[in-house]
Amino acid sequence: MPLLVTSRSTHGRKRTVTSKSTHGGGGKPKPGQAPKPKPGKAPQPKRTPKAPVKRKWSPGLDVACCAAEAFGALVTASGRPWSAGQTLALYWMTAGDPDAGASIEDTLQAAGCPACGWPDGVTPAAGASLILGVHLAEPHAIAVTPDGTWWSWGEPFDPAAWPELVVEEAWCLR
Repeated sequence: MPLLVTSRSTHGRKRTVTSKSTHGGGGKPKPGQAPKPKPGKAPQPKRTPKAPVKRKWSPGLDVACCAAEAFGALVTASGRPWSAGQTLALYWMTAGDPDAGASIEDTLQAAGCPACGWPDGVTPAAGASLILGVHLAEPHAIAVTPDGTWWSWGEPFDPAAWPELVVEEAWCLR
């Protein structure tokens, strides 16, 4: 039932206003009011791109170069030579401090290696070389060779031995 409002204007004339609601709603929002969301559509939060995580767990070593080390492990697994000096040179292309660490993405770009990141829930084809960004004691990079072996700091790595291991990102090398 419409609400009938009668008031006097500043000029003494009588005004009659009809409203469609008893709560003053309906129609356009008043200036300064936010518009009401449309039914059935939840507001979507704005997504801001995250900065790449610098991988730097290097127990017992002086330089936090695990992303470069993981890349070197994949080069070696492919049958090509790779040295500790090349690992350090690759690291210094991406970092300015021994403890800074480097993201996997920056490391692959510095190496001139074409790679693609895999979105959540997508599994790469069998036989792919991967660098996984994981979280252990600190952010770390692990190589996975085409035969499925996981490598960390030049040693085979058993992910089952680390139940707290979280894979945060995966990069497939082509």
